[in-house]
Amino acid sequence: ADIAALSQRYAVVEAEQPCCACGHRVLAPRLVEPAPPPLPPHLGSPLYLFPCTHAFHASCLLEDLSVKLGAGQRSKLEELQRQLREEVGAPGSHAGEEEKGGNAGAGKSRLQALQQRLDALVGAECPLCGDLMIRSITTPFISPDEEALVKSWEITSM
Repeated sequence: ADIAALSQRYAVVEAEQPCCACGHRVLAPRLVEPAPPPLPPHLGSPLYLFPCTHAFHASCLLEDLSVKLGAGQRSKLEELQRQLREEVGAPGSHAGEEEKGGNAGAGKSRLQALQQRLDALVGAECPLCGDLMIRSITTPFISPDEEALVKSWEITSM
């Protein structure tokens, strides 16, 4: 009963609510793309809104999680993104394309299943206040790779 109730929940997103990753309005398309989007822009949810009211563009959340997730979950995320890209590239799977043949419906349902798996992985918890953030408290601010850079900024007394 609780799970069925969850599928009926909704939230109101204010027009000016910012994306918690990039700071731009979450209802507007992401304005700054430092890299190609992780998924085709027409695919999947354009935003994620968590119960804590933190909101993210889908591409911002994927980018953020690709850094914060552990190796196992990161590889699952990358594999799902790869499968989604391949499925989108398959004939008859593009949004707005006319379905041809008997396999078009199967491709669409596979695409939806992959998107649901991606949503379950990235939407499981808020990256700012969920367990992922709490577990990151033991992560040092300066990684071992950055030690040399930090040492180069040290001021030595003469």
